[in-house]
Amino acid sequence: MARRAPDPVTDLYALVYSSKAHHELSLDEIDRILDAAQRHNDREAITGLLLYNRGRFMQYLEGPPQGVRKVFERIKADPRHGEVAELVFEPIASRKFGEWSMAFRSSSAFGHSAPATDGRTILQRIGDSRGSATASELLSDFWRSG
Repeated sequence: MARRAPDPVTDLYALVYSSKAHHELSLDEIDRILDAAQRHNDREAITGLLLYNRGRFMQYLEGPPQGVRKVFERIKADPRHGEVAELVFEPIASRKFGEWSMAFRSSSAFGHSAPATDGRTILQRIGDSRGSATASELLSDFWRSG
């Protein structure tokens, strides 16, 4: 059976990547990254989660496949980090982080979190059965390593 091409309007995809910051980021630098991510993600109908721990990032993006790819290309070109590795790109049935253009949680950046919520809320979303089991495992492992 031939594989159907994704419909950029109705199909949802998730992408998980990891990367390494070129230096330990300040709270101001993290805030600038989040502000830019939220603006770009809103334009492409992308939602997701960014985790940061001691100079390492793991990010989960979800949305239309072309928008996810466009945002990921911008991320790969960002000079503030390197060693960008795509870990998962796959279709999902529904969003895990639909109300957050980019949720953020860090175990090493002064306990910083956006939206302001305790870690249990984000951890529950990470473990939510919607979407990819592989993505959930990667995010959960990264979260727990911090």
